Formats: sequence, C-alpha cells, structure tokens
Amino acid sequence: MSISAPILEKAVTFGDSSLVGIMSQPAEGVASNQTGLIIMNSGILHRAGAGRMHVKIARAMAQQGFTCLRFDHAGIGDSGARRGSSTFEESALVEVGQAIDYLEKRARLKAFVLFGLCSGADVSFEYGVDDPRVIGIAQLDPWFYPTQKSRLNLFWNMYLPKVISPVAWGRQWNKVIELFSKQDDDRDEWYSDPDYIRVTPPREKLVEGLNKLVARKAKVLAIFSGGQQKDYNYQAQFEESFPEVDFDDCLEVHFAPEATHLFTALKDQQFVIDTMVEWHHKAFPRPEAAAANLATPPLAASQPA
Repeated sequence: MSISAPILEKAVTFGDSSLVGIMSQPAEGVASNQTGLIIMNSGILHRAGAGRMHVKIARAMAQQGFTCLRFDHAGIGDSGARRGSSTFEESALVEVGQAIDYLEKRARLKAFVLFGLCSGADVSFEYGVDDPRVIGIAQLDPWFYPTQKSRLNLFWNMYLPKVISPVAWGRQWNKVIELFSKQDDDRDEWYSDPDYIRVTPPREKLVEGLNKLVARKAKVLAIFSGGQQKDYNYQAQFEESFPEVDFDDCLEVHFAPEATHLFTALKDQQFVIDTMVEWHHKAFPRPEAAAANLATPPLAASQPA
C-alpha cells in the first residue's frame, strides 16, 4: 500500500535574502520527523535538478514526514549573484550553513542530512565533515578511488576486448586517417575548449573526513551510477577504497550500473527516491517509524512544476 500524504510547499529566501529555495514540509496533522533534508545544486543546474529529480525527492520525503529545502547557490537559478572574491567552493560551504541555519530557526530542526549529485555530493561532504548538526550525507556519484579489483575489471571488460577486436582497430585507424587528412582551414572543427574536469582530492583528505563522520556516528549513503562505470565498476569499490576507515553500520552503498550520471530514466529516479526514503527511515527513525510502510508512489511520466 503506497503512502501519498499531503504536503506544503513555499518559496523562501535566506542568506541576506539573496538565496532562493523551495521548502517542502509535511501538511498539518502529518507526523513530522525532526530531521531536515538540504538538497544542493548539481553543477550549474537549477534547484529542480536533472529531470526534476530534486523536486520529486523533496516531495516524496515531505510525504514521509521530513522537511526539505532545495535551493540555488549564489549565481545559479533564481539566487543572486555571488559577491566578493570567494570561489564557488568557498561560498557554497557558507551557503549550506545558511540553509541549515534557516531550517533550524524556521522549522525548529536540530539535525540535518545533506544531499547532492556530483558537485552537490562534493559540497555535502566538504561541509558535513565539520558541522555536528549534520547527521548524514546522501551522495550520488561521490568521490572515490580505484582499487586493484576495479583496475582488473577495467582491463578485462574494456581494454582487452578492444585490443583483440579487429573492428576496434579499424575504428582507430579510420580516426588516424581522418586526423591527418584535415586541412589547416578545418582546425577549428577538431580543436575544442577543454571540458570541465572534476578534481578528486587526495585520499588522505577523504580518509580524514570519513573518519570524522564515522566518529560521530553520522550516516553515509553513496549511490553510484553506470555513468562512470569505466572507473567505478563494482558494488563494494567505495568501501574498499578506504581500508583505513571502519564504517561499522554508518555506510550504505548502492551501484546502479544501468543508470546514467544524471539518473535521467524514470525507473532510475524512482530507485533513488525509494532508496532515500528507506535509508532515512532506517537511519533517522521517529519513534513510531518501526511500523511505517516505506513504499513510495511510482513516478508519473510528467508532473506539474
């Protein structure tokens, strides 16, 4: 039996009124959990998220009794431009603190979970490590490192088939011929600006941060897509990347190899939503949550904004 409880949503401003967000809350009369969920931008995407996934997550979580705030960092979406000389990495951490301060004051919450995809996952980790009010971080495609097994998987499943495939050799030869047949006038066609490169910090920094989170019993949810399957290619790789960290019961990892990096397919978005709901109820239960039905309504092909 699915739960489809009413919710309340309103636009809010905070951080000297320059940051804009949407707060989703359980309706009056619906039992409320005392944990708040903060949802960050993914790169330069609007607070609705890729395929409006952030909207769907916030509404599903509000139906389950959690207060959610999804907001735009300065210079993104509806929020004001970033001022001063701070970098995005610096200002984003300040803004997460302002979002938590806002929910702490307006919704009277004391504990918070941070959620993000890609750069949002990075900000969740960077901020969550040092604020004791953060009792959990939920990350889609967070930072990780290769292991001996992941390198072997990469060799056997990707590189070796190409080495022994005549078709693959033919494709590479055609690319070489095409490259050298280009005239000088064509140069603009095959030179392009470099793509954005996501920089993974040194392992020592992540080990230190994860140990801080685990020491205070903060929960970590990591969901990996197949969008980076070249580098992340098996379920236990995240945990095995950090043998120095004793996660105990603080870590939950999921690997969705068929999902894209942005989790664009409805079934993959539903997987993320179901996982978020179930993880929240297990990790941060309210007293009566033991008997709660954790099912969430299936996503429609389209939903109102």
